[in-house]
Amino acid sequence: MKAEIKKHDWDKPAYFPVLGFMTGPPGFYRNGGLFRWLKIFLLRAEENPLFLSQVLHFIDFGVTRKVLDKWLERPIRSWVREADPGLKPLVFLDSGGFQFLHDANGCLRNHLKSEMGIDVDAGGSYDLQRRMGGDFIVSFDYPLDQRLGRAEAWERCRRSISNAVDLLGRVSAEKGAGRPMPMLAVHGLDGAMASAYTRELFGRIKSLGGGIPRFGLAIGSLVPLAMPASKNYVKILEIVRSVIDSVPEEYRGIPVHALGMSGPVVPLLIYMGVKSFDGASFIVGAKTLSYSAGGAKKRMYDVSEGDIAECGCAYCGLMGEIGLARVREVLKGGESGPVAELAKFDPRGGGEGRDGRSSVYALLAMHNYTAVKRQFEEYCRCGLGRGDPEYLAGQSMNAGRDVSGAVAWLASRDGKLASALGKTHLVLPPPPPDPQPAPEKGSISLALDSESFNVLKTGYRPSGEIALFLPCTPEKPYSASKTHRRVMGKLNASLAGKAQLIEKITLSGLYGPVPQSMENLDPVLRYDYRLRTYDIFNPQKKLVAERLSAFLEMHGRSFRRIIFYSTKEPYRGIFEAAAKAFPASILLPVQCSGMDLGSDRNISGLLRELEAVT
Repeated sequence: MKAEIKKHDWDKPAYFPVLGFMTGPPGFYRNGGLFRWLKIFLLRAEENPLFLSQVLHFIDFGVTRKVLDKWLERPIRSWVREADPGLKPLVFLDSGGFQFLHDANGCLRNHLKSEMGIDVDAGGSYDLQRRMGGDFIVSFDYPLDQRLGRAEAWERCRRSISNAVDLLGRVSAEKGAGRPMPMLAVHGLDGAMASAYTRELFGRIKSLGGGIPRFGLAIGSLVPLAMPASKNYVKILEIVRSVIDSVPEEYRGIPVHALGMSGPVVPLLIYMGVKSFDGASFIVGAKTLSYSAGGAKKRMYDVSEGDIAECGCAYCGLMGEIGLARVREVLKGGESGPVAELAKFDPRGGGEGRDGRSSVYALLAMHNYTAVKRQFEEYCRCGLGRGDPEYLAGQSMNAGRDVSGAVAWLASRDGKLASALGKTHLVLPPPPPDPQPAPEKGSISLALDSESFNVLKTGYRPSGEIALFLPCTPEKPYSASKTHRRVMGKLNASLAGKAQLIEKITLSGLYGPVPQSMENLDPVLRYDYRLRTYDIFNPQKKLVAERLSAFLEMHGRSFRRIIFYSTKEPYRGIFEAAAKAFPASILLPVQCSGMDLGSDRNISGLLRELEAVT
């Protein structure tokens, strides 16, 4: 292994900030807007020794094959040292497997193969990770969606296990210094599946025999459970505890990483034995103008001089130097040129480009990052990584309801923690029950593709005089979604009996047209796919547009009027092309202001059109 890897202290909790580095043509600090400034601050100003990137992050920056090949001529560390000779960062590279979680028709996979020359499999991922020079590399995995059924989820687990063993074999075959440390991906819908996954993985590892390099585990598929809409911290603890408890005795103590985890559940995971974490929440928060303030969040426009003085971090100091009023003006888009106060950090001298707004967003992100870093420094000082329950017990006194329930659940299974909590006289809620096992049949299936449903092959017959086309929604059936209920509710209330003349048809990003009468078919209810605007998805957009065109050719003349109603791309663009080709149709709203379909203004325009034809 590389000398830098040996210097990493796995006994202390570590946080790897997520960073995209291939943000355009080389070199390292050349471009990337917000990410250019994050590279500057995280590496140049902070001299941060750790960061995580996923190997396919270049997709988000429009990097061409020629540019990618140029980047891959040298490892990341070489590009960093060229820009800053004294820096020796440790690079943690995720496999990018989650990018394919909802790639139903393989648009991304096909693009990477045909346009970038990348095979998306265990070997292709490993090749990218080695060329990028990762110190820690995650096996190519198939993450799980909590809505999957057990059989489909376990099939994905088996493929992930095979790839993890494959990675160990590939690294074992490398000779000499410079071998990366494999981090083997682990997944599970629940504790039972995570435990079965871990046992099967180590059974396969033992069959490899000797000569296996040092490795760790990277537990994935946890992020959705920590999202605000879920906050299922107990299930996160159950899964992680099941993984750690299922590691064979001879491998106990190997590093365990929690992919994408940050926030209030982190102290509990550290106490349980997780050694490292990564996250982009500091960036996501900045993009939504969220400022970390003493464990809470504030809108940046509500942050006061007192707040930045109380924080005292270098980035709040820079915001104070610039002036909060000017910071807010820049964030609102009122000023876009370089910010002179930040020129001293910029390798370009601060005189090029018009990315002042990006630099100020980066200040906010770095303040949020500093808040996370301080938390981890505190965890290290307080012995949390050594399994000391006293600090965790003290922190629990100020925990919110969701975290308190998770603490109670863990304490009911951990005598040391229960004893430490007893000394605080903290009254915890009753421990919640164990999470329900994942169902045999899930509410979605990732095995569905565009051939799973095609209205053109169903014998469909129109049932209304006016066709109203709406874009699909994440919620199924579509008619139960907030947007569709609001639109159709307004129409029913305003048009009374005439509303029965309308047949609602939804444009699915996977299937094309879906009449309302077919919304409850199993393939329509259980797919999970949303068409995106990236050029990568042009083949899918073409398929959807062709099915819509064929549908109109077959059935369009059965309707007196066809109304396409959408404000969001790429659906509006597909509707616009169809409206131009079919003369008995209209695209609404005529002036697209970006407001959602359910806004009073947009629905009023739709009503006027319907009243004219009913």
